[in-house]
Amino acid sequence: MHASTVRSLLVRGMLAGLIAGLFAFAVAYAVGEPPVNSAIAVEEAKTSQEAPAGHGAHAGHGGGTVAAGPAEEEEVVSRDVQSTFGLATGVLVYGVALGGIAALAFSFVLGRVGRFSPGRRRRSPRPPRSPPSIWCRSSSTRRPLRPSAIRTPSGSAPPCSS
Repeated sequence: MHASTVRSLLVRGMLAGLIAGLFAFAVAYAVGEPPVNSAIAVEEAKTSQEAPAGHGAHAGHGGGTVAAGPAEEEEVVSRDVQSTFGLATGVLVYGVALGGIAALAFSFVLGRVGRFSPGRRRRSPRPPRSPPSIWCRSSSTRRPLRPSAIRTPSGSAPPCSS
């Protein structure tokens, strides 16, 4: 297979993956982000309720007090950036990669499985249908005669009977 064919198939596959990634991003942002935001809100509410209750409680071992929980870590990437730019980057890169892999698999199979090629549709050659040599002459609609009705003693075309 020519390198230009593989290259054009790869570019088309990656563009198809990019378009699919855009649709996946739109669905993930519209359908997936609201439940994630509500889950984060529930988790933050739960941790804020546990913090005052655990402060000063006794531990079961040695009678000491419970040490304060780990200090709040500083956010490296904000939640807004994660839910927009981060989600878009991940989904688009994944879509382009899958589109490229599918295109390479198609170009590998092209020419090895069956007889097909991109852009052209080939039909298997069919012999042309030839009409029967003897037709019913007395009928208003032309239809072929049955093989048993073709032989007549006089050699003329037989009457059209069903």
